[in-house]
Amino acid sequence: MFALGLLSWMYHRPTEGTEKFLRTKFARKPDIAAANIAAYRAGWNFGETTEDFAVSYEVAPAAKAFPPGVYRNISGNLALSYGLVAASRQADLPSTWAPTRSRRRRTSCTS
Repeated sequence: MFALGLLSWMYHRPTEGTEKFLRTKFARKPDIAAANIAAYRAGWNFGETTEDFAVSYEVAPAAKAFPPGVYRNISGNLALSYGLVAASRQADLPSTWAPTRSRRRRTSCTS
């Protein structure tokens, strides 16, 4: 939360939305919500008072919403598998590629 507060200060992000999110997320545990908000504010205040950061950035809101289309959230595992499939197609590897063991015939030595 401290780092998030520091980044919020660095990029001139409003704090109200984050604090509201923390209050609703930890509504059943008000002590944890208060601790997270305190750490978030401490990160913001650190950025405000310290002279370690020579620059801060302002990110303007998006000019328009996302273009129409289908969007979905994916996990890291699914993203990795999509990436591996795309890489295999770029490399012209068969999609069912799997290492196979060589099958040697067992011969008995009889002398």
